[in-house]
Amino acid sequence: MPDFAPRAQFRKIKYGASYFLPFHAAGRDWTFNSSLTGQQAKTTLYGSEQISIGSIYSVRGFVKGSLSGDTGYYLRNDLSTRSVFTPAGQVLPVRWYAGLDMGSVRNRAAGVPQGALVGAALGASVSWKGANWDISTTCPLATPQGMDKEGCQTWFRLGYSI
Repeated sequence: MPDFAPRAQFRKIKYGASYFLPFHAAGRDWTFNSSLTGQQAKTTLYGSEQISIGSIYSVRGFVKGSLSGDTGYYLRNDLSTRSVFTPAGQVLPVRWYAGLDMGSVRNRAAGVPQGALVGAALGASVSWKGANWDISTTCPLATPQGMDKEGCQTWFRLGYSI
């Protein structure tokens, strides 16, 4: 079996860390939130075991184009603040946020796409009487050479908690 072929037995190290910093600036309360997720493997992995970057859950701004690799990481950063609106006497807390994400993957097998992605997001989320919604616009900022650059996308998520 060639060295670059995946095997059923393998070892990989998965890691993660997060950082949360509340602070006060410009007369407002802010939070900075950062989370790192990654893995390291010294052998070629099957696709189901690789780390993937490029989605609303990893590096925002990518829908059609994503990258997977045996070794890699992604870092998500959000800066947010809160405000309250009172339409028709109802209190609606709104969380405004801006995000900057980056990630990189590498593969042992030759000819497999690899590289780094950078994306950004701007959005708002509201929770009210069990309902919650989030609207955001995400944009790709950097892609590896040879990968098609996508346009910005707008996302809307709606949920309800019982």
